[in-house]
Amino acid sequence: MATWTAVCADIIHKLYKLAEDGDGTAAEVVKRIEAARSTADAEAVKTMQQVESKLLLNALDLELVDFIEHRQLERL
Repeated sequence: MATWTAVCADIIHKLYKLAEDGDGTAAEVVKRIEAARSTADAEAVKTMQQVESKLLLNALDLELVDFIEHRQLERL
């Protein structure tokens, strides 16, 4: 659990950096994260679960991880 939390935190941090640099895909993910963080209701939890479920695919698409790392992280 701790490893997965660290992986998510690292990828989210990198998404914020990419969004700051103008990457549109990263900006969309960051927008969803910010929307979830701005409220503390069941919908926010659902939104973060959706973001997290696609986090590794987004990381692969944005070349934050390669195919082998993606496959290994999916095992977590």
